[in-house]
Amino acid sequence: MLITKRNSGFTLIELMVTVLVIAILAGIAIPAYRSYTVRGNRGAMQSELMQIAAGMERYRAQQLSYTGATLPIVYGDTFYPRGAPAANRLYQLTLVMAANGLTWTIAATPLSAQKNDGAMMIDNQGRRCWNQASDTTCTLGDASQVWSAKAKQ
Repeated sequence: MLITKRNSGFTLIELMVTVLVIAILAGIAIPAYRSYTVRGNRGAMQSELMQIAAGMERYRAQQLSYTGATLPIVYGDTFYPRGAPAANRLYQLTLVMAANGLTWTIAATPLSAQKNDGAMMIDNQGRRCWNQASDTTCTLGDASQVWSAKAKQ
């Protein structure tokens, strides 16, 4: 009786097919995950802008004017997330105050991982905007740029 040994293991073709399947799955999953995290970060920034707006109103209630309010006083930082190292910052915040101290606008400009997701703004009247087409500005009062109109994207 002749005994033969059967080689065990994978063939080169089987390994190549496995690598190809993994590459296809990664090609689908990685962009979907990136899109998910960008949307999540945008939602978090919108929430943070609402909290900053509430802080501005608290400041006005105590000081009877917005005069003297700054982001470090009201929010504690000029970047989101607060206190994050430069490489991990997602948005730069800018407070623009009217000379008479009666009105303000806060802009959130996307940085690093959020680049090309669009600028956001909020003002003392509660108007909010997000312009997906521009990282530098959006138009308050433009119905096509209201946060809620774009929330599902």
